[in-house]
Amino acid sequence: DQPRSRGLGDVYKRQGNNKWTDTTSWKDESDPESTGVPTDADTATLEEGELTIELNRGIGYLHVGGGNLKGFSDSETDSLEIRGNSAHSTWYNGSIRNLKLLIASGAVLDVFNTTTNDFSGSKIENTGTLNWTTGDLTTDAEGGILNQVNALFADQNVGNVSIGSSASTFSNYGTYRKTGSGTTTVSQ
Repeated sequence: DQPRSRGLGDVYKRQGNNKWTDTTSWKDESDPESTGVPTDADTATLEEGELTIELNRGIGYLHVGGGNLKGFSDSETDSLEIRGNSAHSTWYNGSIRNLKLLIASGAVLDVFNTTTNDFSGSKIENTGTLNWTTGDLTTDAEGGILNQVNALFADQNVGNVSIGSSASTFSNYGTYRKTGSGTTTVSQ
């Protein structure tokens, strides 16, 4: 069997528990026998299990619908950058732990959940657009959100919600736009 070449725009779906440092960490959803690591042109989906990101990685689009996305060491060393700019990435279930999640300029991340999106020990750095529509965003003293210059943090929640927890950080140098009718509490 010859390995198949990767085309632009492949879709990768999380299978099992692996560390994203080699070519066996992801499997192509349409061809589960072949392996490969997603690139800027690809979409990666995490639905269950645990995916460990070591060092700095980039992806076109990311969909987190379950499982645990985490850094190998900590959010100062390990990062995942969402770089796609023609569609939206999503985070609606699952957790992010000890990882820096970067939203590149032009990229969009839609965050929603009926209860909580937990990113304990993690930092979210937004230079693109973060659309937050439902649920709380929870982290700890090690975590926080940095909304950079020219970035948009769109808070569309209609209910009472919160960002962070005790000793977490929320730094805004861009635009924070609240359009929902509920109250958003930022805990620091």
